[in-house]
Amino acid sequence: MKNYYEVLEVSQNASQEVIEKAYKALAKKYHPDRWPKDKQLYANNKLEELVEAYSVLSNVKLRQEYNQLLKINIHNTAQKNNFRNQENNKNISQKNSLFSFKNFKPNGALGMPTKADIKTSFKTFIKNESKKSKEEHLTDIKVLLLTIIIVVIIIILFLKIPFLRKLVTSFP
Repeated sequence: MKNYYEVLEVSQNASQEVIEKAYKALAKKYHPDRWPKDKQLYANNKLEELVEAYSVLSNVKLRQEYNQLLKINIHNTAQKNNFRNQENNKNISQKNSLFSFKNFKPNGALGMPTKADIKTSFKTFIKNESKKSKEEHLTDIKVLLLTIIIVVIIIILFLKIPFLRKLVTSFP
């Protein structure tokens, strides 16, 4: 649902005069004759949005009905966003817990995770990896390549600087 107040660039409690002034100013700004030929379609579409918004907000009865619809829409959007945020938080917590062993009970020696714990964690990791989209896989590959390049550059620098080379080669 379009927010006509945003289209006219006014607040929700704007008076009829303010709405009319905003409409006239924006209609003048987006009139297709004032735009170059290649952008006239954009200006025409924008002007149609302005006319639609003004026709609703300038009529008192239509404006009241629109405000009611807008309140319902804002409430529903807030609920959808809240649900999305909860889902994102679940996904983030799942990703963070993939190889963290804090959730494991100390079955092994010295409280270390057992082979079964590691196997379960690895299976979970593989399952989550298979659910990734192509874009996420490409991002992972880019990060891996960038990391490899940085490590190679650091190794080359270590071998080029004399005192660092001695430091590295002095270890058995």
